[in-house]
Amino acid sequence: MVLARKEPILMPFDDGLFLLLRIFASLNQNESRMKKEKNISVEMYRVVGDLNPFIKVNFVDKDAQEHTALMMLDSGSNVNLLSSGADKFIGDLCRHDDTELEITDSVGETMIADYVHFSFAFGGKQFNEEFGIDKDCHLGNVEDLPIIGLLGNKFMQQHGLVIDYSDFTVHTSDIHQKGLCANECDFIFPMEIGLKNYDIPVLAIHYEEMDAAVMADTGSSANVVSTQCVSQCNLKCEYKDENDTLNGIKGSSEARWADVDFSLLTLREKGAESIPFHDSFMVINHPVAEGYVFNKNVSQPIEGIIGSPFMAKQGWTLDFAQKVIYKRNCQTD
Repeated sequence: MVLARKEPILMPFDDGLFLLLRIFASLNQNESRMKKEKNISVEMYRVVGDLNPFIKVNFVDKDAQEHTALMMLDSGSNVNLLSSGADKFIGDLCRHDDTELEITDSVGETMIADYVHFSFAFGGKQFNEEFGIDKDCHLGNVEDLPIIGLLGNKFMQQHGLVIDYSDFTVHTSDIHQKGLCANECDFIFPMEIGLKNYDIPVLAIHYEEMDAAVMADTGSSANVVSTQCVSQCNLKCEYKDENDTLNGIKGSSEARWADVDFSLLTLREKGAESIPFHDSFMVINHPVAEGYVFNKNVSQPIEGIIGSPFMAKQGWTLDFAQKVIYKRNCQTD
């Protein structure tokens, strides 16, 4: 999860949910709202023990040499980010020397990145996108392939992409062909609230009259929750005798593992209801991206993260063209 500052459009979290109920009760079944582009469909690069959505990309470096690497689709990032290792591939003409990007990671640490243009291809399509690059951003390798960068949610929105954990593919949105209604889904929640308030998709942990915002972060390999959310939403936590460290791109924070009972809001045609879940969380003593001002008009912080392993286990689909997170029920699979 990495965040760059901007001024989002105001949509209060509580009011916005019920305003959007009417919109997402029955999504448009006849036409796509995304611009017409070449359809993409690729399998995620699967790694034993890692459920983050990696894709293989090809690129040509400044010396005209061809390379294959991995990029991760990171819904918790509102920018694209290159690993420091990509610096050797980029020519001077790709750099924006007069532009810098301030980035905040999940534990609230900031770094200043340079802007660069970077071209790559996957799914039979060529892309030329803006990225931030910083010497402190080390993304490492998966098996024998380097992770060269992260693609943020704006990239996925722009190109109408879907992260589909039901079959572990990344593809162009097809809701306009298949149709989607709230009563056909075990779970469905609009991204619009999070994208307008926080510039990232969020979900709502629900308890009685209390809702806490947690980001839907495909770039996170764990669920995370703050002690404040545990207290306010009366979450049942069974703590383990296991301490750990939550690592951001730059900083880190102490955490404690716990098995947690929690409920997430889902939409139905006539309103919203909460669905109970149980999963492991890293419990931290501060909000996610502490100190980062998502929107000066929104006081509610991000109190946690729903990570990629949980979404994969649930078989969720994140559609960035229609801006909705859902899982079809058994009767409509």
